[in-house]
Amino acid sequence: MDGLVAGLYEIVPALQKVAAALTILALVVLGIGVITGGAEGRSKFKEVMKNIVIGCALVFGASSLGNMLMESCLLYLRALGARR
Repeated sequence: MDGLVAGLYEIVPALQKVAAALTILALVVLGIGVITGGAEGRSKFKEVMKNIVIGCALVFGASSLGNMLMESCLLYLRALGARR
């Protein structure tokens, strides 16, 4: 169990960095599309930007929630082990 938790603690920050890099790349590409696309580019930007914001909220929110749950479980298991 401890090996799994330690592995998750190493994987999640790496995945967050990848997600952040992909988000920045997507925003740069969208920015170029807005500059070169005119009115059509701006309307597409608004649509895609909403999806990017939702995706970022899901990725970073889920990882934060997962970290909180892992910490809570570890504290509970340590407290349970101390009682025995």
